[in-house]
Amino acid sequence: MGISAYIQFCIFMLCVHSMGALPQSIVVHSLFHHKDPHLSPPYGMELIVFYASGGMPTIRAVNEPVLSGTMMRRMYRIESVSVDSAVMKRFPLVCEHGYTVYAKQLDTSLELIITYNTVSLMVGLSTFNTIGNQAGFALHLCPMPTIVSRSKTINKKKMVILDAGHGGKDTGAVSAFGMHEKELVLAVGLRIQKLLQDCGVTVVMTRTTDRDIPLDERTSLANAYGAALFVSLHANYAPNKYASGIETWYIVPTIHLLSSCSDAKAISYIQDTLQQRSNYSRVPAAYTHKELMAGTRRYSLHVIDRHLKSAISQVLLGCSMPAFLIELGFLSNLAESKRLMSDVYRDIQARSICTGIVDYFTYLDKLDT
Repeated sequence: MGISAYIQFCIFMLCVHSMGALPQSIVVHSLFHHKDPHLSPPYGMELIVFYASGGMPTIRAVNEPVLSGTMMRRMYRIESVSVDSAVMKRFPLVCEHGYTVYAKQLDTSLELIITYNTVSLMVGLSTFNTIGNQAGFALHLCPMPTIVSRSKTINKKKMVILDAGHGGKDTGAVSAFGMHEKELVLAVGLRIQKLLQDCGVTVVMTRTTDRDIPLDERTSLANAYGAALFVSLHANYAPNKYASGIETWYIVPTIHLLSSCSDAKAISYIQDTLQQRSNYSRVPAAYTHKELMAGTRRYSLHVIDRHLKSAISQVLLGCSMPAFLIELGFLSNLAESKRLMSDVYRDIQARSICTGIVDYFTYLDKLDT
């Protein structure tokens, strides 16, 4: 074989090898089951959410749904993926609301089979990217709409679920000074808890000690309590050491639904539900962000306002009530990280967040609904 032919052969084999490796380049590594014990219209919803690294997998309905009596069976295939063993151990997922999800790992794909009672449930399937631009897809389990008004009485109960992010082995971001995100958000969260309680607000903490709690357990806890508000505390990190500032996130108003994999009625129901949750979440997020910026800028004019933003995160997607997530600052920025170590600055952040939440409840009290 000549040199030229040999080089061409090597290039061909390299391409074949790369193509052969492609199906395994996407890994489904996490599963979250966000439960809602109430699951009632007009806006109740449960979710089974998958995270994938390496890109968004191709998802398709394998065949037409099969109906047997009142039970529906749907099958989906997530192609060109490998699945973490911890994800497979979660199956089957059996829910008291009348659905079961099974999974089968094939050579280069994941097969999902869901059976559900069509009298009470309908199913949708969506794909999305999260705040950190991670690919995800979700099964939405929705209550079958009944002949009821689409309006919903706003929950004015003065109860807040306060979520200190990370915990335990999950340290979150780590600053140049060795401060862990999990420690910072718990310290600020406990301050907020005390301040809100002094204002007559009931506060349920997702954690009060250094322990790791799965994201879906946090949202399921909030949904079970039926609180009026969910607030999650985090700190940012970026490769750019000059990045700094405070930002507040609430859920996006839209999501990409796969019509070929969804019940027709479920599509409009999910869209309406997400739009409603986004609208209702933006209000408390705006009140709180405004107070947080005002308070921290009295401490330092160098605090950057990164504004309100909407996106998808697990805690925002899984909560049935208005919810928002605060990034208290960048641990990767030396000046900001130093501020976040200060007890005075933490007190200011806590008091500002408390004021914003109380302002929101005052706003609710003035509403007629």
